[in-house]
Amino acid sequence: MKPRIDTVKTFFDSPDTYLLGNSTIPARVSIIKRMLRDRRFENYLEIGCGDGSIGLSLLRDGRNCTLLDLSTNMIERARNNTPPQLIKNVTYISGDASLYNPIHKFDLVLCIGVLAHVESVDKFIDDLTQLINQNGLLLVQFTDCRSLWYRINRVFYKNHSAQKYTTNAMSFRSLTPFFLANHLVVESVMRYSDSGFGLSKLNTKIATKFKIFTSFIGASWFWSENLILLRRN
Repeated sequence: MKPRIDTVKTFFDSPDTYLLGNSTIPARVSIIKRMLRDRRFENYLEIGCGDGSIGLSLLRDGRNCTLLDLSTNMIERARNNTPPQLIKNVTYISGDASLYNPIHKFDLVLCIGVLAHVESVDKFIDDLTQLINQNGLLLVQFTDCRSLWYRINRVFYKNHSAQKYTTNAMSFRSLTPFFLANHLVVESVMRYSDSGFGLSKLNTKIATKFKIFTSFIGASWFWSENLILLRRN
């Protein structure tokens, strides 16, 4: 049996399998920009950056961004998506995030859509914490397996995944002890729907708007997708 990391790499080494028609990525961009709009950071890292849509959306003069992904093909997409005038502000790294040992720590680390795929969630959170400056920020995304919408999704979409491996099941409750053990304090939480109820088949932009809309709805216990902003104390 292939090691998990090799299986994950094989899946994401075909970028179009994940990127084409994906309405979740632009929804995450919008929600994350909203979460971080009043936060100050200069050096930031995105782990599992994919085509760079999220990390590059936060880039401007005065900020330096490091984009890291297991897939060389995804890193190439990110490089091609970088505005030419800002390419000097970006560092691109292809490799295993658990082996990444930078020469400096970061004001902000983004870990979006990654925890579901790692070998050990608690070990990976430990690794992430070591990358953050004191009082720095960590933004993680995960699907909460205890949410009602996750359970509904399991019924309707159980056999629809293109991934050939089982992703990690986790919840806010199960992750909280790992956050506390690493002195990570929750600053804010945003929840939204990762499903557009079939809207993506009709129009990706409409599906994206729907997912963004759900992040404004107060029934946070219902939606499965969690964005948690943490501060390292």
